[in-house]
Amino acid sequence: MFIGDSMIKFDFHNYVDSLIKKEDYDKLMDNKEKVLKQFKSSSMIGWTKRIDNNLVNKIIEVAENIKKNSDCLVVVGIGGSFLGSYAYSNMFKSYFLDDNFEVIFAGTTLSSQYMSELLNYLENKNFTLNVISKSGTTMETTLTYSLIKNLMIDKYSDEEMKKRIILTTDKEKGSLREEVIEKGYESFEIPNDIGGRYSFLTAAHLLPLAMNFNIKRIVEGYYDGGEYLDEAFEYAAIRNSLFKSGKYVENFCVYEENMYYFTEWLKQLFGETEGKNGVGILPMSTVQTRDLHSLGQFIQEGNKIIFETFIKVNKSNRVKCNLGDLHEINNIVLDSVVRAHYSGGVPCNIIELESVNEEDIASLIYFFQLAAAFSGYLMGIEPFDQPGVEVYKKEVREGLNNKYVENFCVYEENMYYFTEWLKQLFGETEGKNGVGILPMSTVQTRDLHSLGQFIQEGNKIIFETFIKVNKSNRVKCNLGDLHEINNIVLDSVVRAHYSGGVPCNIIELESVNEEDIASLIYFFQLAAAFSGYLMGIEPFDQPGVEVYKKEVREGLNK
Repeated sequence: MFIGDSMIKFDFHNYVDSLIKKEDYDKLMDNKEKVLKQFKSSSMIGWTKRIDNNLVNKIIEVAENIKKNSDCLVVVGIGGSFLGSYAYSNMFKSYFLDDNFEVIFAGTTLSSQYMSELLNYLENKNFTLNVISKSGTTMETTLTYSLIKNLMIDKYSDEEMKKRIILTTDKEKGSLREEVIEKGYESFEIPNDIGGRYSFLTAAHLLPLAMNFNIKRIVEGYYDGGEYLDEAFEYAAIRNSLFKSGKYVENFCVYEENMYYFTEWLKQLFGETEGKNGVGILPMSTVQTRDLHSLGQFIQEGNKIIFETFIKVNKSNRVKCNLGDLHEINNIVLDSVVRAHYSGGVPCNIIELESVNEEDIASLIYFFQLAAAFSGYLMGIEPFDQPGVEVYKKEVREGLNNKYVENFCVYEENMYYFTEWLKQLFGETEGKNGVGILPMSTVQTRDLHSLGQFIQEGNKIIFETFIKVNKSNRVKCNLGDLHEINNIVLDSVVRAHYSGGVPCNIIELESVNEEDIASLIYFFQLAAAFSGYLMGIEPFDQPGVEVYKKEVREGLNK
C-alpha cells in the first residue's frame, strides 16, 4: 500500500514483504529512536538547517549579473560538487530545443579529447567560471581550472577576470580561499557541517541552478521533504532487511531518460554513505524501457542479489499513439515490470511522484538524504565520512568474498555506451537459472567521486575490467600531458582497488580506432558465449525478457 497523502507517495511493502523476514524488519524499526538520537547529535547535519535568506538573495543577484555579461557559465567540480545541480537541471531540460541559459559542467574527466574540444568551444565565448572545491586540491578540478584560466588570461584583463571568476570553497582555508583573498574574486562558502554528497542546498549547487530556476521554490520544496522523515526511516529499514536477506544490490529504476543523472546522484549518495567496513548495498541504475532490453533478462532470471526502487511519475506530456496515451503506456509497462520482477523473486519499492516539478524533486532529494543517513546508522557505520576515497595509500584488509558483480571501467566519456552494450551482452547471456555475474559500469574519473568509496571499502562482491587507451589527443597542463595523467590515474586506481580486495582485469588498446574497436566487440562476444557455457547455461536465449512482455500485454489489454 502507498504511504501518505502528499504529492509523493511510497510503497515499501506490496512487492517486498513476502521476500524479507518480518523479525528482521521489526527489529530494525525498533531502533528508530536510537538512530534519530544519533542523527540529531551529528555535527554533519547542517543540510537540515534553514539556509540564510540573505545568501539566497546574493546567489540570485550574482546569477543575474552572469546572465547580463556572459554567454554561458562554466562550472568546474566533480562528485558532490556537481552531481546535485547537474542531476536536477537535467530533469527539466528539453530533449531537443533547449533555450535555457547555457551552463557547462566541466572538471568531471581527465579526457584530453574532451578538454581540447571544451577549450576550443570556449575560445569564442564570453563566459563566467565557477570553480567548486572545498579543499581546493581535487585533481580533476584543479587541472581543469588551470587550463580554463590560462585561456581566460589570453582573453581578459585582470579586472575583467575579477568579474568572471567565482570560487566556491572552504570559508577559511585552502588554495582557493587564498586565491580569493589575493585576487579579490567573488566567492561563496561550503559550510563545514555539510559533506559534499549532502550539499545540494548550498551555493555549490544553488548558483548553477539559479541560472535557470527559481531557487526560492527549490529551497521551500527541499525543506518540505522533512515531512517524509518517517517514510525515510521505513525505507532505510526495508533496505537493511533486504540486505540481511542477501539482496546486496539496489537498482534505482526510472522511466524518463532525463532522470538518468538523478540516479547517478543517488549512486553517489548511497555508495559513499554505506560503502565502508566491507558492507553496504551496491547502488546501480537502469533507465527504462531502454535497459529492459539489456539487463531485463538478468534481473528477471539471474543471480538473486538485486532489489529495485522504482520512481514513478503520474503526469507528463500527453502524446497520443495507436495504443492510447504514451505516458500511460509507459506507466503500464512500469507496473508490469514490477509484477514480473516480483514474481521472479526481486523485491520492488515504488516511490510515486504526481509530476516532475521543482518543489517535489527538491523534497525527494531531502527524503533520500535522510534515508541514506538512517540506513548507514542501521548498518552500524558512520554515514557522513568517506575514508575509502583516500585509500590509494592503504593496505589489504579482508579476504575475498564471492564476486557477483563485474564493473566495466572506462576513462573516456564517449565510451559510456560501449559499456552499456557490454552490460546487455553479458547480462542477457548469463542472467538465467538464478546465476550470472551482474554487469555494471563506471566512467572515470567522474565516478571515482561517486562509487569509488563503495568499490574501495564496501561489500566485496565486485571485480573490475578496465579498458585502457594508450594514445589520444595531446593537451598540456601544469602537471604534464593530460592523457598520460588520465592513464596514471587508471593505473593508480587499479593498484588501490586491488589492495582493497577488488580483482582487476585490464584490456589495453593502443588507440581508439575503427578496426580495434570492432575486434574488441568480437572478443567480448566470444568471451560472453564461453562464459555462459562455463556456467552451464545456454548463452544465446533470453527467456526472462518474455516474462515482463507478457505482463505488459496483459496490462495494455486491460
